[in-house]
Parts: sequence; structure tokens; C-alpha cells
Amino acid sequence: MKDQVDQLLANGVAAACINSTQTREQQQEVMAGCRTGQIRLLYIGPGTPDAG
Repeated sequence: MKDQVDQLLANGVAAACINSTQTREQQQEVMAGCRTGQIRLLYIGPGTPDAG
């Protein structure tokens, strides 16, 4: 998933991912980016808890 996000970012697409290896704080930062429109494409890994 990270490789996909890195490739999208390299091509100018505002992308991010949320997965179970991230801290809750990291997940919340990504979600904040989604709410503000900074992130346009979001990958969510299986088993990822609610990032609230």
C-alpha cells in the first residue's frame, strides 16, 4: 500500500494510507488531511481501527 501511495505522490496525486502499523495520532493526521481536502485518495488497510 505504501508503494502505491508513494507512486501516486510522485505523480502529483494527493494520496495517503491508514493501516494498523500507524499510531492513532498518525491516523488522525491523515483523516484531518482528508477532511480539509489535502488528501484526495485514501487507502485503508484491513483491520485498521477507527481513526476518528
